[in-house]
Amino acid sequence: MTDELIILLSTDWFLPYWQRIGVDLVGAKKSCVQQGCRRIVSQMIGDADWMWQVDFSEQRKHETDASFGALLRECASEDELMATRMEWGGRTDKDNNAAWNWWYLNQRMCSPRVEERFSALASDIRSCVSDIWRLYDFSEADIRDACSSSTTDWDARIHSTLGGAATLFGLVNHVLRDHRLHAFWEQLQGRLTSEQLANLLCWYRETTVLVTRGGQPDLIPSFVKDADSGS
Repeated sequence: MTDELIILLSTDWFLPYWQRIGVDLVGAKKSCVQQGCRRIVSQMIGDADWMWQVDFSEQRKHETDASFGALLRECASEDELMATRMEWGGRTDKDNNAAWNWWYLNQRMCSPRVEERFSALASDIRSCVSDIWRLYDFSEADIRDACSSSTTDWDARIHSTLGGAATLFGLVNHVLRDHRLHAFWEQLQGRLTSEQLANLLCWYRETTVLVTRGGQPDLIPSFVKDADSGS
């Protein structure tokens, strides 16, 4: 998702929210990165009216990543962008789908009525999950509103090329949701016993099989699976 990160950093509407994705830059450095990202995006998009018309070859993506690295060196911002660049560069569609699936499972578990097709879960575990889940707001309403309401020429061009404001917001939301899910899982690990966690992980896996109709039984975030394998 390096292309998407560069596009995001080029926009006007996201400028006040860089810290939300771990980028702590101000003043001249921030402006340098934003304007440089615009140059890279312009090269990437060219005369394309739609994103699907853009060259998605590995060579082009490699060249774009190299240009981004050169830009960060030029702006003396490599250290500030290192973690975020690695995170976005390493994300895949499978990561995004796994995070969405796990979010959905927790939403269903914490709803007043759990679907009958889902297996039963011990009340103490469900109560703990619900108590912690309520602490997190996954809506990102302020970012959604900023994205959809921007009227600058550059943002209008980006939204048009991507097929609407919802596309870029959706990509940001994937990442921010993942951050909150990480924090949620860390709190769960501190509240539940090893046996309770094992039972919860079993419920996640069984329910994922039901939700995906057996097609993707392992569609669970890697940090959750890692905890399972380490137990």
